[in-house]
Amino acid sequence: MGYGEFLKQDVAQGYSPFESAYAGSIIAADLVLGGNIRSQKGGDHVIADSWTSGCVLPALYDSPSVAFFLGKGVNPQTTDAVKHFLVTTDAMDLPKEAKVLLKILDPSRRAVIERTLGSIDVMLSVALALAENNPLPAL
Repeated sequence: MGYGEFLKQDVAQGYSPFESAYAGSIIAADLVLGGNIRSQKGGDHVIADSWTSGCVLPALYDSPSVAFFLGKGVNPQTTDAVKHFLVTTDAMDLPKEAKVLLKILDPSRRAVIERTLGSIDVMLSVALALAENNPLPAL
């Protein structure tokens, strides 16, 4: 299931397309860095924490690819799980998609989020390069 399917589910739950892409980007980066956003243990969180917010997580989190990834022990060194997750969910495209949708935000907020998305893009690109045993991307 790719981004288009996640987007449909997220919009049905009240997310805007921007919120879907932005939240999906953060969750993707958190996962490949070894986090688990739904865990109640603080040590299982890397860059994202939502278990106390009461918000419904984006559909990406409930995908079979995330279940496969988490089933591997949330170990970023597990290269098959990293590749499977990033490729099957279209997670690599999420930061770029969110940047396209940033027009809805006021300029001051847009600048901060654009930089955050740039950082997430780098995190995902490096994770995929390491998982595929390729040279690190020149970003």
